Amino acid sequence: MRRLILHYDRVAKILLIDDDQTILDLLSLRLAGAGHVVITALDGIAGAMIATREKPDIIILDYNMPAANGAKVHERLRGNTFTASTPIIFLTADVVTTMIAEVKDDSLTRFLQKPIDFALLAKTIAAFLGRN
Repeated sequence: MRRLILHYDRVAKILLIDDDQTILDLLSLRLAGAGHVVITALDGIAGAMIATREKPDIIILDYNMPAANGAKVHERLRGNTFTASTPIIFLTADVVTTMIAEVKDDSLTRFLQKPIDFALLAKTIAAFLGRN
């Protein structure tokens, strides 16, 4: 089986927020392997605090998490001066149309399904980094 290697012309600081350590490890490995700086958080509250401190270029956010779900974290990030314009990519096993109804849609938010389609994730990150 061939392994998809993600390659980006521009390196980014990416914050991963997910309550599943396996997902964090997998994404971290792939994104760091492509040269990105990766920061992780195991819940939405910690993720929002880390985002304010670290000012990532992109945030990859799970939707279903204890403590604070993705919609609440998204709202908090959009209401923060430091993260209001940070692109957010939701990764979820839920039905995306349900999420879109609960999350205030904007041009800096995308929704992707789990299991992770790494080619689509790479394309979405590249678009946010100014490449198509």
